[in-house]
Formats: sequence, C-alpha cells, structure tokens
Amino acid sequence: MNEDLFLEESNPKKVKYGILTVLVIIILVVAGVIIYSRFISIRTKKAITFEVGTKISLKAKDYIGNKRIKEELLTLDIDDVEKDENNVLTKVGEYIFYIEYKGKTTKGKVIVQDTTAPTVKTEDLVIGVNEEYELDEFLSVCEDYSKPCTVTLKNESDESLSEKAGEYEVPLTVSDSLDNKTSITAKLIVKEGYSREALRKGDLNIDHIDPSYDDFNNKLVLKYNEAISEDDLDDDDKYNDLLELSADNLNNYLPEEYKGNSITESEIIFVYNKYNYIIGFAFRVKLDNGKYTYLTK
Repeated sequence: MNEDLFLEESNPKKVKYGILTVLVIIILVVAGVIIYSRFISIRTKKAITFEVGTKISLKAKDYIGNKRIKEELLTLDIDDVEKDENNVLTKVGEYIFYIEYKGKTTKGKVIVQDTTAPTVKTEDLVIGVNEEYELDEFLSVCEDYSKPCTVTLKNESDESLSEKAGEYEVPLTVSDSLDNKTSITAKLIVKEGYSREALRKGDLNIDHIDPSYDDFNNKLVLKYNEAISEDDLDDDDKYNDLLELSADNLNNYLPEEYKGNSITESEIIFVYNKYNYIIGFAFRVKLDNGKYTYLTK
C-alpha cells in the first residue's frame, strides 16, 4: 500500500498537468489585469504640454492613456488652467487637471510653455541730433504672452548714430521675458533742429492707463496742457493738487446718476499718451452698490 501511494504521488503526468494548470491560471490573471487596466480603470497622463497662445484640448480622452474608454463616461476639470473665454492659454506655468470616471477622480499636470519669439513690427523713429530715445520706441507692435518685450542693439556702435544727421538702418533684437528672441531692422532718422521731446509733450491723446481697466470711460479729473514724463512727476504742482484732492470728499465729484451713493474705495489712474508720457489722471471709485465709476471735475 505504501509503495503504491509513493508511485501515485510521483506520477510525472499529474505533475505536468499541475504545472500547466498553474500557468494557465497565471496567464488568466495577467490577462484580466490588462483587460481591467485598458477597459475599466483609467490611466491619467502624468503631464501634458501645450504652447501658450494655443487652444487647450477639451477632450478628456486626450488626458488619459487608455483611449478605448468612451468620452461621454469621462468628466474633465481644467478650471485651474489660465485661459481666456475662447480656451486659449494665456499664461506660462504648471497647472493641475482632474478626470472623473465612475465616481473616482484622478489628476495630472498641464504644462504651458512659451517657445515662441515675439511678433514685432517697427516704425521709423525720428529724433533730433544728440537727442536721447528709448529703443522700444522703434516698436509699433510687440505681441507676446511673456511680456515685457525687451529691445537691444545688435551692434553697440549704433549707440552713436544720434550724433550726426542722417538716416540709418538699425538691427535690433527683441526678446520676451523667457528670452525667446526675434531679429528685426528699424530705421532711425536724425534731423537737425528737430525735437522728439516736443512731440512727446504735445501729444495729449489717450493711449493707455495704469492700472489698466476695461471699463475706463476716458473721463479725467485732471488733464495737462503739456504731457510730462514720470521723472518730472514729483516736482509737478498739479500732481500735488491731485493728491490733495484724493483727501477731499470725493462724493462731490461723482457723476450725477450716482450722487445718492457713497464711495467705498478709490484709486488714482495714470493716463498716458503713446510715448508713455502722462497726460492726466482719473479717479476710479467703487460705490456702495458694488459698481465702479470714474469721477468728474
């Protein structure tokens, strides 16, 4: 009996079948895991890179590794990403996105990069002999999501061009804050008896404001007869009068339709011409009804 039992346990056929059974089970388990991974669970991509200024994808499937999951079963949350109303990416940075699937939420990273050089246009710059100027005055357009645009001379020797009347081609390099660069050539015209400073001071047209607000209605409480540079601001009597006005009862200067309201916040707005000279000031105020308006005087 014992001998028969020993032979039974050491039967090579049964050992072989046992090993095959184990292998089949292992294969089935691995296949099941793969199928579950591909068809049931989601694998969120660790990081997705977009270029600033392009539209971000709104398809959740673009953010996961297993494409066979139906789009309608996924919910994408990219609220953290800086973008405009057209879903165009507006700011370089790293942001978190979230994917919800069958009640479970996973997350990943959106990387917004800027590898694009500024789009630049120039205009002829006219100055007087030995008159100082800023290189960015050559630019009529500098479009870039990573401002400010910085302008430098390609040839340092061009710094002396203003010393003699004439027309000169000036090679420039324009870079953004991430050092993406573009090259362009501008024209410098140096004239005898000409004053660009007089042109800057004589331009009283509104070009931009600081701080910048979309609701600005072009109403100024103080406007200069001649624009001034920021360097001259501290010694300006009118600006000092404006500071005194800010301590006055600003309700006296509210537009007629808001005379019944009170002011809860106020802010001085600097108003500039295209040469970045100050042409005047505005007062932006917040009312007790939550609305914003500008003072009149």
